[in-house]
Amino acid sequence: MTARLFLAALGCLLCLLAPIRSAPAAALRVTAEVDAREVYLGQSLVLRVLVPGDAPADVSVPELADCTVTPRGLVHGSRGEDGAVVAAYRFELTPRRVGECRVPALRVTAGGETGLTGPVAVRVLPRPTPPKGLAGRDLFVDAVLSPEAPYAGQPVRYTVLLYRAVAVEAVHVSPPGLSGAPGATLDPLPGQRDGEIEAGGRRYAVTEVDYRLTPRLPGRFAVPPATAVFRGVAATAASRGMAAPAGPARDATLAGPALAVTVRPLPAYDGPVPFTGLVGRLELAARIEDEAAPGRDAVYVLTLSGAGNLREAVAPALSPPPGVTARLLPSEGAPEDAAGGPGEGNARVFRYALAASGSGDYVLPGPKLAVFDPEAGAYRLAAAGPVSLRVGTPPPDPALAPPLRHDPRTARAAPPSWPWRLGLGLLPLALYGLTFLPRPAWRHGQDGAPPATPTAVAEALRQALDRSRARAQAGDRRPGDREEGGQALNDLDRLLYGGGPAGPAAVDAAVARATKILRRLGP
Repeated sequence: MTARLFLAALGCLLCLLAPIRSAPAAALRVTAEVDAREVYLGQSLVLRVLVPGDAPADVSVPELADCTVTPRGLVHGSRGEDGAVVAAYRFELTPRRVGECRVPALRVTAGGETGLTGPVAVRVLPRPTPPKGLAGRDLFVDAVLSPEAPYAGQPVRYTVLLYRAVAVEAVHVSPPGLSGAPGATLDPLPGQRDGEIEAGGRRYAVTEVDYRLTPRLPGRFAVPPATAVFRGVAATAASRGMAAPAGPARDATLAGPALAVTVRPLPAYDGPVPFTGLVGRLELAARIEDEAAPGRDAVYVLTLSGAGNLREAVAPALSPPPGVTARLLPSEGAPEDAAGGPGEGNARVFRYALAASGSGDYVLPGPKLAVFDPEAGAYRLAAAGPVSLRVGTPPPDPALAPPLRHDPRTARAAPPSWPWRLGLGLLPLALYGLTFLPRPAWRHGQDGAPPATPTAVAEALRQALDRSRARAQAGDRRPGDREEGGQALNDLDRLLYGGGPAGPAAVDAAVARATKILRRLGP
C-alpha cells in the first residue's frame, strides 16, 4: 500500500508539472477559379479547383440552379499563384439563363484535412444579335465599344468581332490608329473569345479580340475602322464584294466600322483628399508582409484592386507615426503590374520599407484615395484600415556588455527555473522512499538470484554450510548435501585461493556445481 501511495503521488506531481498543449486543426488551403468572368448564353466555361499536393481529394459540387456542372477530370502538375504544385480538378459550367451564375463555396477534403474555396460568380450575357451587314456575307468584321459614353480617364473595352462562314487559314487583325484623339491610348488585352452564331440560315464562327481604349480628355472623337486580313480564303468567298484580286485569291482584307466616342467630363471635386485621376470601382487594402527584426526593415504592402484605370495609379503617400519612416521600394508600382481588361478585376501592389527608430508598438493609419465611380456618377474614398507594427528590442552587443556583477536583490527576486522546481518537488518523495519503503533482501531460494561472482558464490556456500551444520545439531539429517557442498567449497577455494593454474572453464564448472548445491541447501 505504501508503494502504491508513493507511485500515485509521483504521477500526480508529474501531471501538474507537464505542459498541456493542443494542436490546432489543420485547414486545407484550396482555391476556385474560372477561365472567363463573362460568357454568352450557350457558351461554356471551365471551373478549376486547385488543391495543394498530390493526395486524392474529394470536391463536393452541389447542384446549381443557374449552371449545369459536368466533371472534366484531374490535371496534375499545375501551379498556383505562389508557384507551388497543385492538383487541378476541372468542371465544365454551362449557363442555363441570362444573368449571373454563382458557384458557392465548395468543400474539399484531402489527406484528412478539409477546406473551403471562395465563391465564384460569372456574368452570363444574352446571345449577340447578328450585325446588319452580315446577311449574305462569308466574312465580316464588326466593332463595338463598351461603354459608349465613358468619362474622361475611364477605360473602355473596344472589341473587334470577326465572322467567318467559310474556313480560312489565318486572320491578322490591325487595330485602328488614334491620331485624331489627343491623349487617348489603345492597348491590346491578352487572349480572345471564340464562339458560334446562326444568322440567315448559316452558322458563323465568331472571334472577339479586345483592346483597352482610355480617353483622357472630354469631348467627341472618332475611332477609325479596324482591319482584318483573312489568309487562305476560297475563291468563292473572295469574289463576293471584298477587296481581293479576281480569280482564285488567297487573301481577303476587310475593314470594320468607324465608331464615334463621346467622352464626358468629370464633375467638380472638392473632397478632403487630393484627386489623382482614378476612375472606376476600386478598393484599397494594407497589410504587413514582413515583420521588423533587428537589422531588417518591415515591409508594408498596399494593394489597389478593382476595375478601373489602375495603370494610371501612382504610389500613395504614407503618413507614418513619429519614429517610423517609410520608403517606397523602387521595383514596385510599375504600370505593367496592371494587366487585364477594363471590366475585369485587377490589382496594383505597392510595397514600402518601414524603419523604426526604436522598439515598441506603432499604428500606421491607412492611406485614402479619391476615386470617381462612373456607375454612381460620384466621388468616393477608397481607404485602407490601420495596421499595427511591432518592433522588438535588438539583442545587446556582447562586446559592449558591462562586467558581470552579483546582485543579491536580483537573485532573491528571480524564481528558480523549472528543473530546480521539479527536483525540489521530487526530493521529499525520494527521501521518504529511501527511508520507509521496504527493500527485500536477497535469498538463495527458488525465487532468489544467485550471487554474481565466483568469490560471492564461495562465501554464500560457506555460510549455507555453516547454517546446515547448525540445523544438523538441532536434528536435521541431510549429510549428503553437506558432504557434497563441502567438497564443492574445497574445489572453489583451491581454484580461487590455491595459487595454482585455474582455467575459466574449470572455474565456471565449479561455480555451477556450487550454485546447484547452494539452492538445494536453501536459506
